[in-house]
Amino acid sequence: MVREVNLFFLDKRTQITLDLVAQIQEDSPESRLIVVDLSSFHYPLQPPWRVRGHLCSRSTKVLEMFNKLGVDYVNGASRLPNRREFSSSESVKIGIAIRSTIMSWHSRGTKKNSRRGLIEILISRRLSSQALRVFSLTKDLLSEFSPTSVFVENGRFALPHATYLAAQSSQVKVLFYEASQSDRSVYMHYFRVHDRIEMQKNALESTSSLPNSLVNVIASDFMQKQAKNNSFKSLWSASEDAWKGPRESLALFATSSSDENYSMDLDWNEASWESQYEAFQAIWNQLKPLNLTPVLRIHPNMLNKRPSAARTEIREIKRFQSRNPEFQLVWPQSPVSTDSLISFANVVVVSNSTVGLEASLKGVPVICADSCAYDLIADVVRVLGPKDLIKVAALSKAPDPLGAQRYVAFQQIKLMHVPENKFGVVLSNLSKSRLFIASIVDGSIVSIVFELRWKIYRWILLNTSLRAKN
Repeated sequence: MVREVNLFFLDKRTQITLDLVAQIQEDSPESRLIVVDLSSFHYPLQPPWRVRGHLCSRSTKVLEMFNKLGVDYVNGASRLPNRREFSSSESVKIGIAIRSTIMSWHSRGTKKNSRRGLIEILISRRLSSQALRVFSLTKDLLSEFSPTSVFVENGRFALPHATYLAAQSSQVKVLFYEASQSDRSVYMHYFRVHDRIEMQKNALESTSSLPNSLVNVIASDFMQKQAKNNSFKSLWSASEDAWKGPRESLALFATSSSDENYSMDLDWNEASWESQYEAFQAIWNQLKPLNLTPVLRIHPNMLNKRPSAARTEIREIKRFQSRNPEFQLVWPQSPVSTDSLISFANVVVVSNSTVGLEASLKGVPVICADSCAYDLIADVVRVLGPKDLIKVAALSKAPDPLGAQRYVAFQQIKLMHVPENKFGVVLSNLSKSRLFIASIVDGSIVSIVFELRWKIYRWILLNTSLRAKN
């Protein structure tokens, strides 16, 4: 009997990823699992493999580490693959993935048609070269081992996406994984975590047999866990007393921070609005006769954007405010909790934000001005352009929260939890000073400088132009 072979493309040198590899091997001991180490291509530079109890990380020690887990090991960085070229459609897709990577990691706030700076151009070239090498390497390994399936990290970024494209063109089954060190949870499925249509379809199918009461309990439990792990909520006060405005009949408009979605090759950007503020203006014009108090909640991720992007957004917000002086603004660093604002709202309007999901869970009417991760399963109204404004008048005053609960419950049940260090291989941490020196040599110190700049600018924003009076 031919032994089944699976390839695990490893992107990050973390304890939970190592534990996941061991867990997969334990669950399918009859199969041959081969780890393909792509972590040397990761940017910025990662610490080398370092097993606790060993002072060095030579290749022999790395092999011993994976042998102890019962898996084979291939160092992707040491292989010189036969060069392949992307097809025209693959080239477009990898270009989109590179753009998305740069937006998320290096130039937060970059717009789709903005002029690229020198640093962004250099990073793009580096990612393009590495993506082609990873694509070619994956093709070689698929030909060499003829695997049944491959494990690829959530494929929105450039290098995992190159592996995904190679596997897709070879018609090999792909399983996407995404591991969280904070709560030891792992997402693993046959579609990408950002595939909104497949995600919602699967959420509906996976929860259809569950009693509504159980769905409600699972969803509530998951949202409580998410609230604890949400770094943005540390900016807000848990007290409802932080809000000094009206406590009823609010129209809450929550801005979105979805720059990465500009570069997705999935079905996300369906709206015809030029911007979320154009959408908010048009929707507010429809809501005005209802005598609601409008509140504009600014997404806290604005504090993480590069300075030029943050300044541009602040100007756009202030233009919107000048045209609509009746709006009360809640800046990112305001102690006012978004949860409190939702509880006071008669309607919540978002472009693409989880605020809409949280409101729908609580039975608050929600209007989505763009595609959202939950917009096809939750009971929300999609107003994707001027032609949809007629839907505002038909807004339900008592939407059904079950759809949103099913989506959230699916987020919980699709996760697997990996025990920590169960298999006896524990990684040691490398000192930050040694990693800093290595990053200078590698060139990835650039990204560290970017992060420091954002942190300094965030402090300036918090203490100057974004002072809140709520």
